[in-house]
Amino acid sequence: MRVTARTNGPISIAYEITGTGPLVVFLHGLGGSRMSWQPQLDTLSDQFCVGAWDSRGTGDSDDPPTELRFSDFADDLRHLLDHLGVERAHLVG
Repeated sequence: MRVTARTNGPISIAYEITGTGPLVVFLHGLGGSRMSWQPQLDTLSDQFCVGAWDSRGTGDSDDPPTELRFSDFADDLRHLLDHLGVERAHLVG
């Protein structure tokens, strides 16, 4: 079952997740969104638990309240993994 949700906290991150197995998180580039990875989510969800996010300031995620720092993306990813209750994931981006 495909789930679209948001993390809680001061910056809410939108994500989509589906499938079972080891977690693979897809990270989009500038100008993208979680929608950029729909073909991969559809194809790989029978072998993996696959997820894609909207990084802060894109898609359905919150806009950054201050100037964006590169480290904010790492913090948001850690927050998403904590929200999902996982310690490790494979990253594609």
